[in-house]
Amino acid sequence: MKKQLTLLLAFIMALTTACGKPDTSLKGKEFTYQESPRDVTITLGFDATENRVYGSSGVNRYFGSYTQNGTELRFSPLASTMMAGPQKAMEAEQAYLKEMNDVVSFELKDRRLILKTKTNQELIFKQDQP
Repeated sequence: MKKQLTLLLAFIMALTTACGKPDTSLKGKEFTYQESPRDVTITLGFDATENRVYGSSGVNRYFGSYTQNGTELRFSPLASTMMAGPQKAMEAEQAYLKEMNDVVSFELKDRRLILKTKTNQELIFKQDQP
């Protein structure tokens, strides 16, 4: 009986510890920016095997790399295609890419990704697929 109780307590502790740790894995996840203007879709994806990012910035496609240490996050200078589009979409794209250069950390919560910049701005994304 004592052995069963010990095993039960160990199981409960392991379960509690596993459930209590925040998810910090970005690999293989894709998100949609929630604060982009109407008719402008901005996405952010994290490669499943390499520390690479990609997405649509409204008009153009962008890509680059990132470094992560726990919840600290930094993007390399992002490269993009150079197509022109509607003025509103181009302005949203430029603002978004500028903010991405200032990202210093992130939080994953309830299928939302919150990127935090060095000026305390938050870029809020919703996860596309679980």
